[in-house]
Amino acid sequence: MVRLQPENAPALRNLGLLAWENREAEAALAYWRRGLRADPHHADLLDVLRHYAPGGTP
Repeated sequence: MVRLQPENAPALRNLGLLAWENREAEAALAYWRRGLRADPHHADLLDVLRHYAPGGTP
């Protein structure tokens, strides 16, 4: 278990970022699985993931 102390802040921040990235990837995968992959702008999973990636295309 990680103790909540200032020296542990970078590790806790990294864990938070990983959790956020995982949630975003899950949302993109769910979007793709709903059948929206038929949209020519989202022809494959990588396109969808790029769409939702930080700095991705709108």
